[in-house]
Amino acid sequence: MRYIKQHWLRILVHIACLIPLALLIWDGLHNHLTANPIQEITHRTGKTALILLVLSLLCTPANIVLGIKQALPLRRPLGLYAFFYVCLHLFIFSVVA
Repeated sequence: MRYIKQHWLRILVHIACLIPLALLIWDGLHNHLTANPIQEITHRTGKTALILLVLSLLCTPANIVLGIKQALPLRRPLGLYAFFYVCLHLFIFSVVA
């Protein structure tokens, strides 16, 4: 319980970063993707990767300009999740498509 109180923001970031993957799997299993599912998966992973990359790069200015020190420890998980989605995007684009 103490860990959750101290690291609630980091846990929230991990959950938020895994939601696009869960939605992608859910939509794939229930046939809610478009007529061209490979293109839809490629677009979703690329968009998620770009969003997470921008968020990871915004952590330092948030600390310097706004004084939000809680943003600094979030750079690494955001960057790693961005890298994960980039690798998934590249795999789908090059191997599957």
